[in-house]
Amino acid sequence: MLSIAISNILRNARRYAGGQGSIEVTAIHYGEEIALTIADHGPGVSPEVLPKLFDAFYRPDHPRHREEGGAGLGLAIAKSCLTACGGKISAENRSPHGLIVTLVLKKC
Repeated sequence: MLSIAISNILRNARRYAGGQGSIEVTAIHYGEEIALTIADHGPGVSPEVLPKLFDAFYRPDHPRHREEGGAGLGLAIAKSCLTACGGKISAENRSPHGLIVTLVLKKC
């Protein structure tokens, strides 16, 4: 399940920001948790969109067609996978631009 979540996040980063710089993956151990971050250098999203990013069928870019932008399920699936593993997922904009998705899992 974790592999599915990471694959979906990486696919989104490549699709929406891949041509605008590197995609950085970092893992940090904090006590009993491990935080994995996937950060890109794309345009990011508007602040009001951030809480909706993990909702099924939500796509912040309304003009895109399904063939070009997907159905809006990738991040919802990632959230379901993390929840099933007892983890959490969140997103925040990166300064000056880009998006950071953080996955937090309890150490086994």
